[in-house]
Amino acid sequence: MLRSYISALLLGTVLLSHAALGATLTLQRVVSPIDIKNPIQVAAPAGDTDRLFVLDRQKGEIYIQNRTTGNISTTPFFALPTELFAKGVVTQNAFSFVFAPNFATTGKLHVSFINKLDDLQVVEVRVGADPNLVDPG
Repeated sequence: MLRSYISALLLGTVLLSHAALGATLTLQRVVSPIDIKNPIQVAAPAGDTDRLFVLDRQKGEIYIQNRTTGNISTTPFFALPTELFAKGVVTQNAFSFVFAPNFATTGKLHVSFINKLDDLQVVEVRVGADPNLVDPG
């Protein structure tokens, strides 16, 4: 019930903000080749009109949807390292992400998650040589 309420609230916020800007919003159902369990955020960096980034909270992974074809990548753009779960550093999966204002030049974004002390922790990661994958280092 709470999830439905939050989803409706978020959708209402998006619709109102687009209406206020005089923009047209088109919703489209996407069939994914992967099983996104709990998509909680969709975003795109400034100026990127080709890709949408979808966060699956349950898996702690971010996937890319190609806006032209509608296809969603089968390889995650970002995944919380499994060793963080094994060491108990991460107790819950990814909570949100945000692109740096200069993402196009720096490739930096920030991902938040809940750590073992039940505190919100934010990490900075950077895109690697492949613009569709975060550098694992």
